[in-house]
Amino acid sequence: MATYVDTIPLKRGINKDGAYWCQNIRPAGDDGVFAGISLVNGSIRETGTPTDTLRPIVSFIQVGGSYPFGRVVGRDTQGDIYFMPFTGNNAVKAMSYSKTIGVAEGFMMDTNGTIVYTGSRYIGREYHTTLNGDITSSSDTIVLTDATNFPSAGYGFINDTGNPEVIQWTGKSSNTLTGVSRGKYYTTPKAHSSGTTIYYFKDDWKDFGSENLETNRRCITWDVWNFFVNGNVISGYSQADASDFKTCITLSPDKSIVDIGQLDTSSTSYLLIGANSGENGYIYTWDGKDTVAICEKELNNNNITRIYQNYIATNNGIYRYDGTIYWLSN
Repeated sequence: MATYVDTIPLKRGINKDGAYWCQNIRPAGDDGVFAGISLVNGSIRETGTPTDTLRPIVSFIQVGGSYPFGRVVGRDTQGDIYFMPFTGNNAVKAMSYSKTIGVAEGFMMDTNGTIVYTGSRYIGREYHTTLNGDITSSSDTIVLTDATNFPSAGYGFINDTGNPEVIQWTGKSSNTLTGVSRGKYYTTPKAHSSGTTIYYFKDDWKDFGSENLETNRRCITWDVWNFFVNGNVISGYSQADASDFKTCITLSPDKSIVDIGQLDTSSTSYLLIGANSGENGYIYTWDGKDTVAICEKELNNNNITRIYQNYIATNNGIYRYDGTIYWLSN
């Protein structure tokens, strides 16, 4: 029978009650951590700066390559997205979430290489392209390489290393943004070179079908699938345009799914689903394919709060599942 181990190796981490991976301690490619990056990388909320409305960050991802060329991207408790460089302390707000967020925390890079995030009803995503031509600090029209997925009016984040800037536009003609206002969210208008990446965030990309202010809507990538918590349901998609978005597994109506983890064995991998009902927690082992779980284990008087891989945070502590897929004991 499987057992819990009430310690966590130092090379791993989990989000529980305010403890997160952060810019100075973050996951490394070998499943360890990078640590000791200078504290000058930190940013704090400061009025009249790009961090003017910064709130606690609930999750981080990495885009654009490894140090020092990429960026760390974080999402705060109100759903706003911030881009942060590996060096320096200029965290920049890239977008203001425009839908009711509730307690939604889902934020990840999906299997198609796209930033996706959740709210009380929708899955949002980023679209990006590049500048087609240099622009000056006062340009009020901007030509993009491909503006197909950019709306006729909106906000965009120019991901220029050292000179990030948020713009707003009120019109679009083919691949040209018109009526452009510069230096939004307290960023500074700058000149940017052709080929610089620009992001647009669409907050209502996919619809869960109804608003739920209680579901945290966390998410995980697994195999070719991207799964999202939706009350007692896990929904998901594999195609880049999410045309195959569907309900993947449904628990009984009294269960509220909290999180999804992953359990790797010698031959394959499984998903761990953590749910609560009243004062009790439930852990399900799922193959990610069938519409029912392989097994269920009840944790009496022990609600689940978070799962990271095979680490399970509960009201009574943080435990590690030892790899036997059919049983969990408390």
